[in-house]
Amino acid sequence: MLSIQELRSSTHKELQIELENARRERLRVRIGTKTKHIKDTSLASKYSHYIARIVTVMNEVRQQPPVEAQAPTKKDVKGVSATKKTD
Repeated sequence: MLSIQELRSSTHKELQIELENARRERLRVRIGTKTKHIKDTSLASKYSHYIARIVTVMNEVRQQPPVEAQAPTKKDVKGVSATKKTD
């Protein structure tokens, strides 16, 4: 499992692959606990939390506007007048 910093530094494609692998592993763990092959029953819950973490990072990335499309802030336009009056 990757840390949150590692997830945030990953590309969208890497996140999709990690999500797919985590879902597969959660299914494997759930089946393993039902068939008594895996003793640690908390692993399924840990993978569910990890999946939620990946989805959260993917949503954060999706909601961020591209750098070029960001509107200028007041600090960026300070001292620039929208209309100039000439007398």
